[in-house]
Amino acid sequence: MYADFIDGLDLSGDSRWITAWARSISGPILDLGCGPGHWTAHLSAQGHEVRGIDPVPELVELARARHRGISFEVGGTDDLAPDAGYGGLLAWYSLIHLTPGAIGPALAQVRRALHPGGGLLLGFFDGDHRMAFDHTVTTAYT
Repeated sequence: MYADFIDGLDLSGDSRWITAWARSISGPILDLGCGPGHWTAHLSAQGHEVRGIDPVPELVELARARHRGISFEVGGTDDLAPDAGYGGLLAWYSLIHLTPGAIGPALAQVRRALHPGGGLLLGFFDGDHRMAFDHTVTTAYT
């Protein structure tokens, strides 16, 4: 399962990036594509108002079971309310599952969900090709 895969990784490098970014955020944070909720819980433990959404119901259930007291919902970029007023939006290796043609519309949705001056932190694979490849959960793209 994906959660077991994540549990076995050394995420200290990612943690430094996310922690530093979150310090610059004013207002609530949305963890878009939260998976089992590990980054949502990390941000909550730092004192941020944060919630997570993920399109995979099983991962949302797991996040809720692992991190009680944090809000997790099933959803994706299409479910982001315009003018939601997020101070920050974390999409850490979650938008990699969108086809290349869907990235622009997804980022437009993200922009509308952030308050003016809000911050976005993206995690992506680096690559010259827009190629699909098998990933732990579902197809991803470089």
